Amino acid sequence: MATVSMADKKAIGELWAQALEKRAPAARAQRLSMTGGDAKSIFCKDWPTAKSVLQALQAVVPQPGPIIIGLVIAAGDAAYQRLCGK
Repeated sequence: MATVSMADKKAIGELWAQALEKRAPAARAQRLSMTGGDAKSIFCKDWPTAKSVLQALQAVVPQPGPIIIGLVIAAGDAAYQRLCGK
């Protein structure tokens, strides 16, 4: 089993912070409670951010992580195209 080094954890944290900073204004403007909004609208709004975070993680996690994350991204992209029409 592979372990994640402190340097990898730091890199993941920095990439996560960057993704959140890019999203922060929109998140403040359209903050949804856990009970607000339906799953489709939440997914359509949040998938682009989630995808960028997954891509950042894909670059730093050990195998087989990148393969698994790639499958999640592919499934998310397919769902996004079908549900969100983009």
